[in-house]
Amino acid sequence: MQEGMYSLQEFKKELRKDCFGNDAEENLSKGLCIQCKELAIPKCYSEMGIREYEISGLCEKCFDQICGAEE
Repeated sequence: MQEGMYSLQEFKKELRKDCFGNDAEENLSKGLCIQCKELAIPKCYSEMGIREYEISGLCEKCFDQICGAEE
């Protein structure tokens, strides 16, 4: 079971790198959005936005743009 979880983490890491062309781990450690490269938490305006940043590395504003959410 551990091995499958590791594979999923590696897949996510490679997917972020392929989609955004940068080191997502480095951006996350600095608190930056992997898309806009700005500080993410100030751009998260809800608890769900903060949780999404922790999962995807996208600030809430960028996540909403990608998903087509209306402001």
